[in-house]
Amino acid sequence: MGNILSVGIIGAGGIAHAHMNAIEQNDNIKLAAIMDIDTKRLEEAQKRFGGRIYTKLEDILKDPEVEAVHVCTPHNVHGEHVVASARAGKHVLVKSRWH
Repeated sequence: MGNILSVGIIGAGGIAHAHMNAIEQNDNIKLAAIMDIDTKRLEEAQKRFGGRIYTKLEDILKDPEVEAVHVCTPHNVHGEHVVASARAGKHVLVKSRWH
């Protein structure tokens, strides 16, 4: 890792925009890529925030520039996305709520 952490966002819905806004405000992080299965939402996020876009989880996880991921998907798929990201050697940021 260099001085600037290169991250990918998994999920491009509402909470992802809060993460991408925060990344924009931080000089030590850059957005490298965004992944979502909804191409319209994905393209809108790319227009606003930049980065490469992917529609498959395995593709963003293969991106060598992505050092870490923010998991911003629905809670019911967090486990799958976190485990796959960790297995791919990525640092992972995820927030789940417990009921």
